[in-house]
Amino acid sequence: MAGVHRSTVDKVLHNREGVSQEVRERVQKIIDEYQYKPNPIGQALKKQEKPIKIGVLLWNCNFRCIDDRNFSFLPFR
Repeated sequence: MAGVHRSTVDKVLHNREGVSQEVRERVQKIIDEYQYKPNPIGQALKKQEKPIKIGVLLWNCNFRCIDDRNFSFLPFR
């Protein structure tokens, strides 16, 4: 698209030095045109964090549930 290396795009995204004004404007135009937004999951993976926690609430269950500690089937109480 912009004909530049991904490290150049990274420099533009993080407002770092080492990119000419012409290239910076060209890359920024594409970023704006495509409405680029950083992916929070991708950022967390890079930082090796786990930002998403999923919980499940079961109400009035009359079935058997799996105990995730040993994957055996236990009656729900």
